[in-house]
Amino acid sequence: MRRNARTAFNKLTKMGVRVTERKRGNCHFVISAKDNNDCAFADYYDAVHYGGLAAARDCGVTREITDVLIAHGLMAEWINDSLVGVYETI
Repeated sequence: MRRNARTAFNKLTKMGVRVTERKRGNCHFVISAKDNNDCAFADYYDAVHYGGLAAARDCGVTREITDVLIAHGLMAEWINDSLVGVYETI
């Protein structure tokens, strides 16, 4: 995992986000939308529900996560309804 991704991974872990390394394709790690503690950090159905407004709502990923990813040159993209993949920004 690249240094910027490792730093973001560690920050998210300290925030209580459930993250797991993923060595498949160009995905650095995944964020679980299931089994969150007290707070849902990502909700696929929240993004789907808002349709065209999803971009304004960070596509179902909380602003706290999005801010950490952007600060480290990363972005989030849904893999399925329970996993968010983290990738380098293009």
